[in-house]
Amino acid sequence: MRGWFENLGLKLTALTLAVFLWAYVGSSEVLERSVDLRLVFTNQPAGAVLTGDVKSTLTVVLVGRREKVLPISPGALKIIATLKDVPVPVRDYPIKTLIDGLPKGVAAEAPALLVSLAPAPSPVPAQARHPRRR
Repeated sequence: MRGWFENLGLKLTALTLAVFLWAYVGSSEVLERSVDLRLVFTNQPAGAVLTGDVKSTLTVVLVGRREKVLPISPGALKIIATLKDVPVPVRDYPIKTLIDGLPKGVAAEAPALLVSLAPAPSPVPAQARHPRRR
C-alpha cells in the first residue's frame, strides 16, 4: 500500500498527460473527401498526339485528419501523367500518375490511367488546302 503513494505527484501528472493524449487522438476524426483534380500530361513524345477519350479531370479520394483535408482547394492540386517512354502508336497503354501539391498528412491514391497515342498527322501544304482557280 505504501508504494502507491510514493511519487504521487509524478504519477498524477503522468495519468493526466495520458488522459489528454488519449482524448486528443480519439477526437481526431479521419475524413475521406472525393475531389475532381485537373489532369496534366507531360513529356509527350514528339510527333505524337493523344487519341480516344482524353480526360481533363479525374476523381480522387483524399484521406487524412479533418483539419488537414477540409481546407484543401481542388484547384491547388493536380494529377501529373508522364508520357515518357510510351511507344507510338499505342492503344490503352497504362501510365503512372502522381498527385502534385498534396499536403503532408493527407493521402490519396493516384488513379491508373490508360492512354492511346498515334502519330501526328502530317501538315498539309498550303497549295493542297487551297487549289488555284483558273
